[in-house]
Amino acid sequence: MREPSNIDFEGLAAFVAGECSEADQRKWEQWINASAENRKVYEDCLRLMEPVPDISVKDRRFDSNAAWERVEQRIGYGKAKTASIKPMSVWLKYAAAFLLAGLLITYLVITQLDRDITIQQTSGVELYYLPDSSTVTLSGNSSVTYSAAFDQRDVRLTGQAFFNVGREEGKSFTVHTGNAYVKVLGTAFMVRESEDSIQVTVEHGLVELGLENNDQRVQLSNNEEGLITIKDQKLVSKELENTNKLFWANKQLIYRQATLAEVFDELERLFGKQFIYESEMVNGCQLTAVFRDQAFDQILRNIAVSVDLEYEISGDQITITRAGCE
Repeated sequence: MREPSNIDFEGLAAFVAGECSEADQRKWEQWINASAENRKVYEDCLRLMEPVPDISVKDRRFDSNAAWERVEQRIGYGKAKTASIKPMSVWLKYAAAFLLAGLLITYLVITQLDRDITIQQTSGVELYYLPDSSTVTLSGNSSVTYSAAFDQRDVRLTGQAFFNVGREEGKSFTVHTGNAYVKVLGTAFMVRESEDSIQVTVEHGLVELGLENNDQRVQLSNNEEGLITIKDQKLVSKELENTNKLFWANKQLIYRQATLAEVFDELERLFGKQFIYESEMVNGCQLTAVFRDQAFDQILRNIAVSVDLEYEISGDQITITRAGCE
């Protein structure tokens, strides 16, 4: 999850008031010009002192005395009150800087919570933590968006993601995608949105899948999946035939008396490999195994031990030379 960078509020307050070194001044000018978000924080800081026009940082000239005079007037210590204030002007400047820093922190906390956060995954697969400690694993060309406050536990998904949701008593977790929603209390499930359909696969737990614009809904539990077709807005559910479709997210492969040909086909698709073998050689071979968090080479070695397999590797090609289960 991408969080905003930490800001030295006291240093920024001193910069706004013109009470920093030339080196620090150049540093803050570079920071302000680095992004639109930084400039907005700077401009919000100025507004806390008094309304000012939007000007370029490069053209701004800092008048230290004038700046601190404005700050002193804001907290009720204008020069016109008494000359006895002058010996404490240094103390007042530090007090004003701390006051301004406090105001900035309060203001920024409020504004940061009142905004949306988007996590964008352009390629590959990566796991992110959400504010409630639930996790989302995003595949390439996918994104999730949610409120920074996250008080409603609502997220909007584009693309494909695997969610592992922690339970919070009395608070559901809802994923919106297209014109459908998935509501849960605590579970692990995958949502895949495409132009033609929305697919939800539940690893464990219980979810409700429904359409936003009508009353169609269905409950899905362990190893069940639901499918919404976009064109006819139809919702169907069924038992999950192959749990290995979640491998990209949970890194788990389960085989129960699967033919070796079926295993090879799936490994080719998942890992981008090519198996070369004569079908007669593996016709009698079946595999029952569970692989968790194993690389392709490890999986292949374990299969070889299980069915007395011999093979040769050349790049992404695996040639089966012998299978002992004939």
